[in-house]
Amino acid sequence: MERYFRFSDDNSDKYWEVIYNETTSTVFFGRTGSAGRVEEKNYISETECIKEVEKQIASKLKKGYKETQTTNRPIKDAETLSNIN
Repeated sequence: MERYFRFSDDNSDKYWEVIYNETTSTVFFGRTGSAGRVEEKNYISETECIKEVEKQIASKLKKGYKETQTTNRPIKDAETLSNIN
């Protein structure tokens, strides 16, 4: 599953995105328009992975992030682009 979030105010414009499947979550975050950073985590069970991702999402929403329908980070290379098609 993929979920996309963006925070924008007078001082900042940033994104936080998560892709999770079974026991792995990958988080992309940074300033909108930048490649940003990537963090991947592995969990012992799908239940633990979902629980942790939901906790992170709740934290972002509390901080003022808004969920969006599409990615806010740039597509960096042809491999990423081919995975979307």
